[in-house]
Amino acid sequence: MAKPNTIYKTIILYLLDRSECALSNLQISDFFLQEGFANYFKVQSILAELIRLELINEQVTHENTQYTISEKGQETLSFSKDKLNHDLKNDIRLFFEQNQMSFKLENSVFSDFRRIGPESYQVDLHIQDDGRDQLALQINVHTKEQAEAICNNWKNSSDEVFALLMDTLLK
Repeated sequence: MAKPNTIYKTIILYLLDRSECALSNLQISDFFLQEGFANYFKVQSILAELIRLELINEQVTHENTQYTISEKGQETLSFSKDKLNHDLKNDIRLFFEQNQMSFKLENSVFSDFRRIGPESYQVDLHIQDDGRDQLALQINVHTKEQAEAICNNWKNSSDEVFALLMDTLLK
């Protein structure tokens, strides 16, 4: 039987391979915690190892970390997915059936910012559908606090902003 860490790595690769979108740190952790496989710190350790081995890709924003499986990860999974028994694969299938729509919604609206000068920050705002930008907006602001406020408000206000833009531009 395979070591627990090997199984955990394979589970994460399998989750990312089966997902229709990138998965957040929280979404992956939730699977492990719900199933009682490992605690939060073990999951973080396994994710770090998968990143180090370049088996998964990590995208970090100010509010979230998302993961996708890399080409190397897909190759590794093709050799190791047989280590996952039918019941575990079924648990993963059920997890996605119950959560896939909410995962897509959670991951379709996101924001980030970066410093571009001594007193200047660029805020990037996105609304995506099936991994393609429906709206990509960049705003330059003077302070980090402004950038953080815009990012923090984007998730709850994006629909309203999008509708306002469309109404205004389609007049």
